[in-house]
Amino acid sequence: MKQKEFIDSLKKKLEEFQVSDINEIIDEYNAHYAFKLNDGYSEEEISVHLGDPVKIANEYNIEGYKQKSPKKAPVLIGLFTLDFFVYLLLLIFGLWVISFGVLSTASMVVSFSLFFDANIYGLIPNMPYWCGAIFGVSLFSFGVLSYIGTYYSYEYLCQLNKAYVRMHKNTIAYIHNRPQLPSLPTHPMFTKKTSRRLRSIFLLSLNAFAVSIVLGYITCAVITKSFEFWHVFGWFM
Repeated sequence: MKQKEFIDSLKKKLEEFQVSDINEIIDEYNAHYAFKLNDGYSEEEISVHLGDPVKIANEYNIEGYKQKSPKKAPVLIGLFTLDFFVYLLLLIFGLWVISFGVLSTASMVVSFSLFFDANIYGLIPNMPYWCGAIFGVSLFSFGVLSYIGTYYSYEYLCQLNKAYVRMHKNTIAYIHNRPQLPSLPTHPMFTKKTSRRLRSIFLLSLNAFAVSIVLGYITCAVITKSFEFWHVFGWFM
């Protein structure tokens, strides 16, 4: 079964059952197809793995969905208490992501200052231009690595929030004896192409950082004829 045939069949049956959030359910299954197609699976293989769309739609049929409802008050109290701690942790995580982004930006600013020999407010230690330029490459590479970390952390934070919101909605649906949506993964779901690009940029930046650090040390040591060149430059005076 092709993706279009599967989705059309699922959507038609969901509409017959007058299921709410049909678009959200359909988006979930379209996203599942997209990720599996990027992993090399065919539409037919994905459809077989998902199963019969009619049976899937039956799971969302409110008329046929019956279960023993739990006591609402204890569940709601526990849920909203959990909300407080989870969103406090997400806030802390968000502040960490912002700090990571600031560090990345600062590394980039200092690297360009070294490239163009522009000492901002006298914060950059005294050194010959070529030493500064090589260390500028190190800081630029570190900035790229930090930006990748910031981007991944941001996507991770967003996915955690989405997964928790879905869990929250499913819990509310459960205590009101309504069908629930599929749970969401807590890790970022990048496409295969995006993952490959991020990995390539990360490895290139990591190698550039390591090589430029070593080369910068050797260059400074040769110029000053000292392995402790920072004393010659008077960095800690």
